[in-house]
Amino acid sequence: MEIEFSIQQVAERTGLSIDTLRYYERIGLLEPVSRASSGHRRYRQKDIDWIGLIIDLRATGMPLAQIHHFAELRRQGEATASERLRILEQHQHALEQQMRKLEQHMMALQHKIAHKKAFLSQRDAPPHPASERDGEGMTAISGNRENTDSVQKKEEIFMPQTSGTHSITTGYIDIMVDEESGPSTMGAYIARPQAPGSYPGVIVGFELFGVTSYIRSVADQIAQLGYVALAPDFYHRSSPGIELEATAEGRTRGFELLHQLTRQQALTDVHAAMAYLREEERCSKIAMVGLSVGGHIAYLAATRFDLKATVAFYPGWLTAQDIPLSRPTPTLSLTPGIAEHDGYLLLLVGEQDSLIPAEQREAIARELQTARVRHELVTYPDTPHRFFCEEGEGYRQMAADDAWRRLRAVLASELA
Repeated sequence: MEIEFSIQQVAERTGLSIDTLRYYERIGLLEPVSRASSGHRRYRQKDIDWIGLIIDLRATGMPLAQIHHFAELRRQGEATASERLRILEQHQHALEQQMRKLEQHMMALQHKIAHKKAFLSQRDAPPHPASERDGEGMTAISGNRENTDSVQKKEEIFMPQTSGTHSITTGYIDIMVDEESGPSTMGAYIARPQAPGSYPGVIVGFELFGVTSYIRSVADQIAQLGYVALAPDFYHRSSPGIELEATAEGRTRGFELLHQLTRQQALTDVHAAMAYLREEERCSKIAMVGLSVGGHIAYLAATRFDLKATVAFYPGWLTAQDIPLSRPTPTLSLTPGIAEHDGYLLLLVGEQDSLIPAEQREAIARELQTARVRHELVTYPDTPHRFFCEEGEGYRQMAADDAWRRLRAVLASELA
């Protein structure tokens, strides 16, 4: 009789968490696992072998969407063997190219280490005996000390500028989204600290224009603070990967796409992004930062999910039903959900923002107070919409700098 394994035993053998095993089954990477009469999952050795291949493919950088495609081909049987072989060979070729690049980097690093060791060995060598007997030698020793002190002072000046700043890696990933019609793929930009370890996660909600270079730069800056920053492509259903310019034409197209994005779709996407951060990046705490449209999505997500902190820059349409995101009821009416999850909310708006006039700001403030949400609503005098975007006409440096300071403080306190 074939040996069967419980989900706990499989988790121990593979190193994956039980939640990840369930997630892989839910999105179709694993075929539905057989169940015992008690209802508990019972895995067989072939399941464990397949999970092992998934782990290897993930560890070597194959996108989750491609692994999902490979799994679909595998389910079709021997008829797809050639196609599966082609995928594996392509992946092998890509790995070989990466390994050659790594070898080049390793050689450069070894050369740098050897050079640094030689320098330190010469610097730390004991002084020549003659230097202790004549004035010229004493001057030389004093000069070395002064140079050393100078180097130390430079380091002391330099280090505070980089303290708290992480070197990062960036790239694009595919996230499986579990929808009623079946699983779909959502692209996302990811930036994370280069050093190994687990970090809190921050979802970055884009403006009207998609995951543009500006949104990527915001994600990079957040990642440099020590977070895994993930910017999902909420337009993946209608126009995946689109990047619009902040022009009249770009706004027109952006509004067309915005009016195709429903509330449920946005929530489904945020849920998928949170699942990815928890299960793939091991983020135990997650926050969301959103700008304009992304600010609205962030506010909406905070009413539904366990976001430890939400930072919403000039989120429009909260009090009305002008866009599908704010239907069937205005998003503001869902505010009590933020308090139920005990999340902290930071709202940053400009006094001259035509999208969020004074009466709307007052309504938002009243609703937050009534719902007893932990929050801060900051209004910057004589400041328009999109004041945080350095590339835009509405950019205001003083307001942007203050907003960034507040954002950093909120993330530091709520994700600690």
